[in-house]
Amino acid sequence: EKPKKGKKLSKTDGYIFTCADALTGMVFLRYSPTKQRSKITPIAKQCFEFFSKVLNVPLNKIFASSDSGKEFDFPQYESWGIRLKQLPRASLIENKNAQVQRALYRIAKMGITNSIVELIKKAQTIVNRTQSSLTKKTPAEAAKIAATELADGYNKKRGPQSGVKIKARPLQIGESVRLN
Repeated sequence: EKPKKGKKLSKTDGYIFTCADALTGMVFLRYSPTKQRSKITPIAKQCFEFFSKVLNVPLNKIFASSDSGKEFDFPQYESWGIRLKQLPRASLIENKNAQVQRALYRIAKMGITNSIVELIKKAQTIVNRTQSSLTKKTPAEAAKIAATELADGYNKKRGPQSGVKIKARPLQIGESVRLN
């Protein structure tokens, strides 16, 4: 189901299914008219096969994280060998969605096509060809590099003290503490 040609789109006309690889920055985008499980599950299968092929990783080695939306068929994904983790909100996907939106609106303003499906494909191509500030490579280039080599560049920017920081002052001998 595609939106009618020439019709202005509204927020209820469909959804963009987005998958992203954290290390390479590679994205997979597809249009879906609804968030029904029957529509999303085949798209998710395409997504996992895309990343398996592009990253040269078997399906049973893929680790996916998502929110706990009802559109996702988690038992089905696990039957394909995908390892899953449900998160309240993933900053990676939020950042990629913002990047995709910028590319999508830029292409739409050019007036090249009225098809939302074509706009999404073009936005995916642009995002996958955009150089990462962390790795200094495009996702398409990064997909061809060994994960260990990429991880070094990715983590170097973050620094040794990245992650959760404890801001409490150190305890002194003789101080009272509460145990739960």
